Amino acid sequence: MSSQDTQKKYLKLHNQIGYGVGAMGTNILYALPSYFLMIYLTDSVGLDPLIIGTLMVVSKLFDGVTDVICGNLIDKTHTKMGKARPWLLFSMFGAAVCLFGSFAIPEQLGQTAQYAWFFIFYTSLNAIFYTAAGIAYNSLTALATKNEKERVGMGTWSVVGGYVVQIGLSYVGVTLSSAIGWSGTAAVFGVFAILVNLVTFFSIKELPEEELTGVEKGTEVDEIQKDAIQKISFFKSMKLLFTNRFYLLILSTYLLVYVYAGLASVGAYWFTYILGDVNKIGVYSMCVGIPAYAGILINVPLVKKIGMYKTVFGTVMLTGIFFLLAVPFGVSGNFTMFVVMSALANLFSSPYNCCLNTMIAKASDYTYHKDGYRIDGTMYSCTSVGIKVGSALGTGLTGWLLSLGNYMPGAEVQPASSIAVLNFMFLVAPAIVFCLMGALCGFMNIDKAEEKLKERTAIGEG
Repeated sequence: MSSQDTQKKYLKLHNQIGYGVGAMGTNILYALPSYFLMIYLTDSVGLDPLIIGTLMVVSKLFDGVTDVICGNLIDKTHTKMGKARPWLLFSMFGAAVCLFGSFAIPEQLGQTAQYAWFFIFYTSLNAIFYTAAGIAYNSLTALATKNEKERVGMGTWSVVGGYVVQIGLSYVGVTLSSAIGWSGTAAVFGVFAILVNLVTFFSIKELPEEELTGVEKGTEVDEIQKDAIQKISFFKSMKLLFTNRFYLLILSTYLLVYVYAGLASVGAYWFTYILGDVNKIGVYSMCVGIPAYAGILINVPLVKKIGMYKTVFGTVMLTGIFFLLAVPFGVSGNFTMFVVMSALANLFSSPYNCCLNTMIAKASDYTYHKDGYRIDGTMYSCTSVGIKVGSALGTGLTGWLLSLGNYMPGAEVQPASSIAVLNFMFLVAPAIVFCLMGALCGFMNIDKAEEKLKERTAIGEG
């Protein structure tokens, strides 16, 4: 019997499913802007993609600070609800308002005021409310259970919730925008995000701190640890983060994943101007989404048989290979074979997606064993930093490259330079991104590092 099977159990299946439901809410906050905000701003509002892309990247300068600050605040939070759950509960309301504001730019405003309106709501959405919601949500993987199998289960159901949003947005987003406009669409999805967020809040409870640390509550050691956490400075937290090489590797991986997600916003353009039918984006999403769900089913058996590290490394490499094989079919217009190769890429993308949150929890455990501090909230800032900075860089690149390719909003026929840029972003970039991720994942063997750490500790004690 494996060590995973003999670990203490903390969660039931319905708790893990309830956690996964909340992923639909947090995913909406980045997916709706990533998929549709650029085309809304250029084709509906009439703003310049070069300026939009630049503002998105500038906005991320604020995110880089607020992510780690919010993570640090979560570590220092002590309430009856826990550390992360209060932040999860209250942040989604502000996020929904800012999501609506990003897609509801008043037509009567001058263009400069429209840019300012967009920047204020977009920055508030990402730098404040999504930061708090995203870090709090992901921190629960480490705070609700110490069982690695349950952490993998939480990550798996979280990926399920994320895929539901990706497929649903492709179909419902375009349809709703045609019926009630982009502002109405954002309002509907904002309310939905609040509701599913509440499901997670009531489904998951955090473990008592004495259970997480293994130190009995009220003892001298417990008081010393609590005092140390309260007094730990922001700069000390940063030192702990950036001396943990696994944090840096996972952060870099998240950045690449969401650069790809940000570039995916060009899909609406690609299907409109190259395939000539924007509605095919829904068909494409369904065809690649079903294999992604199948990939979720193979995750747990893979982790059990070959371990988490090999599962992550192997599936990322296979994802990159199949995205590379999809390129010539997409360029030649062979839609069927392009979908087949993309579907295989998505099949293998699921296992690594399911494991990333668990990898962060393991990286946080590594910091605790090495340095004696639990900084789960700060550690999970890598998810928020990676998601927001990565997707903003991807979306920003979309704006810059569209401008470089002389994209003409609303034109029936795009210039050859614009077509070339669209093909690069939608077809070639995913293959490049996942090959780079594979190189990073090759250095992410946390279990091996933990064993070496234990050996050194044992020798020191001896």
